[in-house]
Amino acid sequence: MDTASTPLSPSGNGNPLLVHIAAELGLTKREDQLLVGFALETDNEEINALDKMRRKNLDIIVLNSLRDAGAGFGGDTNRITIFRRDGDKTTYPLESKKEAAIHIVDNIDSQFVTRNS
Repeated sequence: MDTASTPLSPSGNGNPLLVHIAAELGLTKREDQLLVGFALETDNEEINALDKMRRKNLDIIVLNSLRDAGAGFGGDTNRITIFRRDGDKTTYPLESKKEAAIHIVDNIDSQFVTRNS
């Protein structure tokens, strides 16, 4: 069985040899650690992303939307929404992947600043 090419199912009912890495990290996360995850959802985007954040004990989850032409895999642009455990939600317009990455890093940085102030 080629486990590298077998996708993980969101429900955990996929290949039993594969481990949900983010969920495992969430179980052992310390107070001084920040856990960030990503969600690519096609239906019920926000509900599914927030559920994943809760289940995996994430501090931040970045929702990648496929609703815009050119967004997601294979394109040069993306539209993301960043959810934080504190309830903050920021939705960004369709933009370059570089700009989206800067928003993600800025959010992670602000979480560290908030925790350490």
